[in-house]
Order: sequence, then structure tokens, then C-alpha cells
Amino acid sequence: MESTDLRRATFAGFELDLETRELWNAGRRIDLAPQPSKVLAILVSYAGRLVERSELRRRIWGDSWLDWETGLHQAVRRIRVVLGDSATEPRFIETVPRRGYRFIAEVETEKRSALPSGFRFVWGAALSALLLLCSLATAHGALSRGDSSSQILAGPVPGEESLRLVEEGRYLLSAGKVDSALDKLHQAAEGEPDWAEPWTMIAEAELIRPQPARVERARRALETALVREPESSRAWLLLARLRLWEEWDWTGARQALQRASQIDGQDPEVWQLLASLETVTGRSDEALMAARRAMELDPVSTALRVDLGWTLYYTGWTQEALAECRRSLELEPHNPSARQCALQSLLVLERKSEAASMIDNNASGEPAEILVAWASSQLEALESQATCSSSAASATPRILAGDISGALDALVAGAEEGTGWEVPFARVEPLLAAWREDPRFLQIEEALGFSG
Repeated sequence: MESTDLRRATFAGFELDLETRELWNAGRRIDLAPQPSKVLAILVSYAGRLVERSELRRRIWGDSWLDWETGLHQAVRRIRVVLGDSATEPRFIETVPRRGYRFIAEVETEKRSALPSGFRFVWGAALSALLLLCSLATAHGALSRGDSSSQILAGPVPGEESLRLVEEGRYLLSAGKVDSALDKLHQAAEGEPDWAEPWTMIAEAELIRPQPARVERARRALETALVREPESSRAWLLLARLRLWEEWDWTGARQALQRASQIDGQDPEVWQLLASLETVTGRSDEALMAARRAMELDPVSTALRVDLGWTLYYTGWTQEALAECRRSLELEPHNPSARQCALQSLLVLERKSEAASMIDNNASGEPAEILVAWASSQLEALESQATCSSSAASATPRILAGDISGALDALVAGAEEGTGWEVPFARVEPLLAAWREDPRFLQIEEALGFSG
């Protein structure tokens, strides 16, 4: 799709080589991974025109990429970070909801030279020398001023082999092949010992695994990544996630999220996780503000819309939660999280017939019987999974089956194990509201550090 006759583009002090996709600013090369650099090259080549999301997917990820939307969102966020752009008040990249992106800055382009190759080589060598001198001068000036932006953008430029290994690891991780992904990522980390990204992704992969030692391995990987790149918002975000869901360290999670937001406040995942933290700690207004902020930053994301639905559900806005989740199901009819949120909202609203219809439109019998049968099948499937890492995982199907006492026992067992996101959310689960005085809730509160 890129214009084949364009060689270089300049905009707002930046210079982009459209052949090599190298980005420069004031004589300093900016480290930009392959996917963001490809996205930027396409958008700049078609400055002022809308580039459809489907076209970006086809050109960069192809039809085989399973999680291209996440890849595209992360690529655009990374571009915005290095350009100093904002999603809400863009100077460079404008989001066109549900369609794509448009590069809106004024761009000057240079076509390929028709000069003989030997002349281009000599000129290229002279230009490289000049850029090196400018780079040294700029670096000296930045250090003398204490300019932190140079530290954020500077960093090791990884080799092609390491880049390839990381991209393969990313693909394998999106395909659910965690062990294979870790193998590729460890190879990349060994090949580029000063590069933070492989270690950040290793932590992300470890947190998916069911093994008990995964938390410690993930923590070590994040510590390694942050030593190499202290300004990595992704590493701080993952550290916040680890502290929140694996350690129930509310203060530590908040501190890590604050650091991530200072580095990249335009990342909707930061606000999404903050919404969860505020929800489980009982700060309903703040939770809703954070969930809505995440949606503002990425209005086309179904996942964020579903999370907004869950936040509304847990903070007592049940009718609104149902509406959001139904909108999500219109966009993604088979989204399991949206369906679960809608189902639980209907049960809180005591609309069991609609809930039963959502499970099976053709089912016959009493709604309560349909719900119990479905929840029991979910419980059986869950208990047959060897990878289930927390006793608390069985709490939700037990609640839906009407076995509240069994659900509380499962939550207490999870609390004693120190595992399971269901445990902190039990504090705000509307379907358990009538059981708040049960002594087992005190055990849960004590395990989470909320009692006393």
C-alpha cells in the first residue's frame, strides 16, 4: 500500500526513512520495534488519508495473526509515546472509531534519487558522518540539561535475529503456546542481554502458566526488564498486575500503576487495571471513572467495553452493566465474558427467564432448572482441567447453581491458598450481597488484608 517512489518523510522535527523505516529526531535514531515502524511508515506514506484497520492488518500481520488487534493497539500506543502524541488531542495520529487511523501532521516527502548508486553511497557515508557528529552534540546537550526524554527513547537497537525471535514469541504466546513462546523469548534475551522487551514478555508468559513458581519467575523477569529500561510502561503495568492478582498487594499495585501512567498515561490497559483495583478496594466512583477513561482511549475495543460492563456490575449499576454487555455481544456474539456479565446481571435483576434463554433459546423446563444444569456442566468442565490453579475458580458456577455455601467454601479455600482473582471480587459480588454477614466472609477479608 505504501507509495513505492517515496524515500524519506519529515514532520514536526522528525525524519522517517521510508525504505529502512528508521525514525530520527535531531540527529538521534529513535528505537522503534518492527511492527510500530511498519504502521508509522504506512500512515505517513498516506498522510491526510484514512488507513483502514483491515488494511493495516493485511499488510503487517496477515490472516494468520490471531491477536492482531492487540498488536495494532500496542503499535499505535508506542508510536504515540515516541512522538509525544495524545489519543484525545492528537497532533500526529487521529483515531477514526471502528475504521482506522489518519496521520494528520503536515508531512514533506522526498522521492527516491535517480543518481548513480556510487554517488548515493558517497553521499550516504558523508551524511552518516554528519548525523553522528550531530548525535554526539545532541547527546552532550541533553546530558548537560538533564533531558529525560533522551533516556526514554535511547536504548540498545536489537539485531534482526533477536527481533525475529521476539516476534515469533509474541505470535506463539497469542496462539496459547506458552512453553514454545518462552523458549524463543529466552533465546532473544540471551542474544541481546541489554534489551528489556524479551524479559517483559517472559514475565507476561509466566503469568499465564499454572505452575506455582510462575509468580517468582515473572517477578525476576520484570526486575531484569526494569533494570534495563526503567521507563518501560509495559513492565510497570505487568508488575502492577502481578501485585494485584497474584499477591493482593493493593498499595504496591497502585504504586506500579502510578509509575506506568506517568510514563504512558494514554495506555488504556493502565486505566483498565486501575478500574479493577478501585473496584476490589471499594472505590466505586473512581473505578467507573477509570473504566470510562479506558474506553475513551480505545473506543473500538470490545474487551474494554466488556470490562466497563463488569465494573458497572460490581459497583451496583446492574441495568447499565446489562446494556453495555449486550452492546458487546452485538459486536462479538460469542464473547464469553460479555455473555457471563449479561447473565449475572439478569440474575441480579431477577430476570431468570431471560437468563435461561441466553443459555439456550430452545431449552424446555423451568428457568431455575436450566440455570442449575448449565452451571453444573460448567463446574464439571472446570474441575476436569488439570491447569486450574485455584480452588476459588469453582465459586462462580456454584453461585449460579444456587450452591452459595459451596461457593463460600471455595472462596475461603482460595483465600487460604492466596490465589484466585475470584477472592477479591467476592467482596463486591452482587449475587453474594445477602451473605455478607456469614463468618466465612470475615476469613476472606482477613486473607485480603481488609479486616481490622
